Order: sequence, then C-alpha cells, then structure tokens
Amino acid sequence: MVNQEVKLLALLARADGRVDDRERKLIYSIGAAHKVSQEEIDYLLTSDQGIEDFEELSSDEKFEYLYHLIKLMKVDGRVFDEEIQFCMDAARKLGYELRAVLELYPHIHANIEIPMEKRKIRKLADNYLRN
Repeated sequence: MVNQEVKLLALLARADGRVDDRERKLIYSIGAAHKVSQEEIDYLLTSDQGIEDFEELSSDEKFEYLYHLIKLMKVDGRVFDEEIQFCMDAARKLGYELRAVLELYPHIHANIEIPMEKRKIRKLADNYLRN
C-alpha cells in the first residue's frame, strides 16, 4: 500500500494542473523516506485519486502531513488558489481548523527544515487541531 502522505502530496502537486520539477523532487525525497518508489510516485502524479479520511493517524502524523503539504505548496515559488484550497480541505480532513494553513504558512520554509523551528511550528499547529 502506498503511503498516504505521499499520495496526498501528489494530489497537491497536481492541484494547479502542472507538476513542477521542484515539487516532484520533494515528493521523491519524502517518498524515499517512506520506501515509495519513484515509479509509484509518478503513477500517483497522473492518477485520479481523492483525499481519504485520516482519522486513524496520530497527531504527530497529522502534523507531518500538514507540514509537508504547506512546504510542497511553497517549493515552486508560486502559490495558486487551487493549492491553497486543496491544503485547506486536507487540513480539515486531518482534523485542523481551516485557518491552520494560513497561520502556519509564513513559518514553513520551502527549502530548509530546522528541527528547532519545526518544533515551534508544531506547537502553533496544535492550537488549531480540533479534538
């Protein structure tokens, strides 16, 4: 079974109708960490699959999904309305308030990930997690 986070990232990458090389590389990198092959990712980037229900995920997993979604949205240097809407829909399905995306957006960098900063972002995200 393909990792759900990788599937979600592939869906976001397609949201604006075009998959940028930087988006693809980031998804490949995250996919490799989850043992998802580039061929599987390429398939996801072209298939029509919807967002699934993520109620079974831990709060750590939900945060990682949201964090990577926002990071991917920023990686190509352009943010489209479709991507923002997709992230907000995904955030809601992950159990976050819709404004979580807008609140976290300025704190997540497209090309760097600093553990100390990520912990601060996690604490901020927890404020928007619905119980």
